Amino acid sequence: YRIRNELSTSNGCITWGLRTIIPSRFRNHLLNHLHLSHPGMTRMKVYARRYFWWPSIDKDIEELVRKCPNCTENSKQPIKAPLSP
Repeated sequence: YRIRNELSTSNGCITWGLRTIIPSRFRNHLLNHLHLSHPGMTRMKVYARRYFWWPSIDKDIEELVRKCPNCTENSKQPIKAPLSP
């Protein structure tokens, strides 16, 4: 990782600044927990990046939200303006 020299340990966890580095075996569980309220892709990324990090965090969040039927159904669709001549 590019951030290798910026990593430290705290209470047995690897950290990068204030963010905890999440091992691959815990990522799906964490993502599912963060996604419980279906916050949408942008909010979920903001919250996750604030506290956690791993190399593919953005891609993993995007994939989860795109596969979620509730999020897909409730995503903001552009409002179609009526056509005028």
